[in-house]
Amino acid sequence: MTTQLHWKGLQNFTTERCIIDADEEDVTVMGIISSEQNDALSVVYSVVMTPNWEPVLVSLSGSIGEREIDEMYIRTEGNVWLKNEEMAEEFNDCTFVDISLTPFTNTLPIRNLKLQAGESKTIKVLYFDVIEGEVKAVEQQYTCIDQHHYKYENIPNDFEAIITVDNEGFVVDYPGLFERV
Repeated sequence: MTTQLHWKGLQNFTTERCIIDADEEDVTVMGIISSEQNDALSVVYSVVMTPNWEPVLVSLSGSIGEREIDEMYIRTEGNVWLKNEEMAEEFNDCTFVDISLTPFTNTLPIRNLKLQAGESKTIKVLYFDVIEGEVKAVEQQYTCIDQHHYKYENIPNDFEAIITVDNEGFVVDYPGLFERV
């Protein structure tokens, strides 16, 4: 099954076209993000996941201003991550990924955790701050409010939002950051 989604980035004035191809063996996603106001922002990302929405490969390429982006991360057995084919022990035990320029990556824990209303889960995440050029391990918490609303929190809590999703767990509205178009 192939799904196409489009989002508008409200904070960085971006547009994104995201193609999700899911079958019994894996879920493959490609997103193309560009700026509505700045030709110097162009990012393509790919995420390959298990059918359970756990990432096994993440790649980013493109440019932001003068900075070129070309990185690939692979998760091996035991949650061990490789960055550009080198061990990246600081990311071990990160189960999910979060790419700052797209709301798509919020779908991974939403689909994987299958939280019921009122349930919360804290997860370890490989976070890609694309604008700043940083990649780091962080903790996040997801709380299911109901089938279409999740509370997202950074741990420690310096940011939180109520995310609205559709029946498939894809973000429809991420207040102040993204909206689906």
